[in-house]
Amino acid sequence: MDNKLKTINFEAFFLNLLSQLSEREQEVLKKRYQLTSNVEEKHTLKKIGDFYGITRERVRQIEREAINKLVKQAAEEPAASDLTAL
Repeated sequence: MDNKLKTINFEAFFLNLLSQLSEREQEVLKKRYQLTSNVEEKHTLKKIGDFYGITRERVRQIEREAINKLVKQAAEEPAASDLTAL
């Protein structure tokens, strides 16, 4: 068996997955988890809901749906088979 290590640019891999989400899903995840440098702090469900004019529960639903999409998309990516948990 060949034990060559593959190098994966995780940032590019993740950004590619993120780009496949709707703009609102991207923004919710970026604000909730401070995924980009232009987000100074993690936002609460209420703060995000107030920004979009929706309830905290709806923000939570969008967040959950977006994460589920990311997991499914990541599993379908060929590069994902090279990723292992640390």
